[in-house]
Amino acid sequence: MTIKGFGPELAAILDGRPLTDYEREMLEIVQEECAEVIVAASKMLRFGTFQTNPATGVKNNVEFSEEIGNLLAMIDRVQVLPFYDAVAVRRGYKAKVEKLPTYTQFAP
Repeated sequence: MTIKGFGPELAAILDGRPLTDYEREMLEIVQEECAEVIVAASKMLRFGTFQTNPATGVKNNVEFSEEIGNLLAMIDRVQVLPFYDAVAVRRGYKAKVEKLPTYTQFAP
């Protein structure tokens, strides 16, 4: 069985079954939202945090914040997926918080 052009070996999750169409769609949207956060952050770095995007008329910080909101909405949605591991998420969160003081150069 293939799912949208991927063979079962690429579409499989840990239990060996292929992703459902819903699971695949949720992962694709998470990817898209992550990319949009990257683009919005890049615009703030390149053009200025509070500059207005001439294409949209919206300030860069507002676009960034809205994209973060979109990503958070998707993070809420994926928590019900069978391969979401809340323990691993908490472990990753804790590790990042602990590493930040070591690897960041500036304080807030």
